[in-house]
Amino acid sequence: MLLTVWEIVRMLRRRWLVVLVGVAVTAALARGPLRSDSVVYSRTELVFLAPSSSINPNAIRTRSSSVIMAAGVVARRVNGPAPPPKLASPDATLVGLGTRDGWWLRLPDTGGQWRPNFTSQLLILEVVAPTSHAVKLRQEALVTRIRTELTSLEDSFGVSGVNRISVIEAPDDAVTYPVTGDRHRTLAVLALLGGSATLCAVVVTENIMIRTTSKRRAVHRSVQART
Repeated sequence: MLLTVWEIVRMLRRRWLVVLVGVAVTAALARGPLRSDSVVYSRTELVFLAPSSSINPNAIRTRSSSVIMAAGVVARRVNGPAPPPKLASPDATLVGLGTRDGWWLRLPDTGGQWRPNFTSQLLILEVVAPTSHAVKLRQEALVTRIRTELTSLEDSFGVSGVNRISVIEAPDDAVTYPVTGDRHRTLAVLALLGGSATLCAVVVTENIMIRTTSKRRAVHRSVQART
């Protein structure tokens, strides 16, 4: 059954208590997203450099599959056993995934959906936190752990000092970026969802009351007919 605008208005006025509850619930749910709208983000590249030698004096230009494998092993050790998410684009960010407080360490994958392709001997470290100070502290701790895991890996294989992989940060110091969502869009979406839910609750309540009233009238008429 289609309702006109005036019928909806009258229905909302009759069920004003339901409307009031809906507004209160919507306002309560909106406080959390609006309060935690702003976060701080940083992105750092940790470049793994092969040891320089007379044949390869420039460690930055030297490319080695073993260095890429070492970077991947270090990332797996730091991240833990959980498989990394497969993204459609290597340019995707932690903030874009919806994370508001956390970190992500990954080896860039330029492959497709079914076949990975790792060609860069670097790790990308992304950190998200409520404040710039928290981001810097977390990043420093993670970089230290990455270096420790690399040293532990090479120790386990008995790699000599001159043949060890080194790690440099780019940039050297953590650069943080404030990320703020669109408050107007957030409010609009919450208002739309809250209004729709409230209207549905009003319609359901109205139908229940109409059926209850109809049953009472039917029972009353039945009693009168018997008497």
